[in-house]
Amino acid sequence: MLGLCIDIGNGEVKKLYRLGHGKNRPILVRLANRMNKEKIMDSKKALKDSRIRICADFEYEMRYRRKKTKRRKTEHRREAADPPALVLATEISLKASGKKKQLN
Repeated sequence: MLGLCIDIGNGEVKKLYRLGHGKNRPILVRLANRMNKEKIMDSKKALKDSRIRICADFEYEMRYRRKKTKRRKTEHRREAADPPALVLATEISLKASGKKKQLN
């Protein structure tokens, strides 16, 4: 038993597609309404320790926007984790009115 218990009627699945070639091929499921998709996506945590994975399939434009957003978030995290180093000067020389002064 997989642990994923969702009751979906016969008319709720519009189409099933097998993608790719080989032994472990993904299946694309086209559902009749968004509520069933949300039920499945909410209960996919029950499959965490199994070899089965459920993920959302987005259109090209949405995948592109999500990729850009993810890249920006990664850059911001990297900048926050590695802030610019501060250089502390032990000697500062000032030149005021032609005279040089040393500050320690």
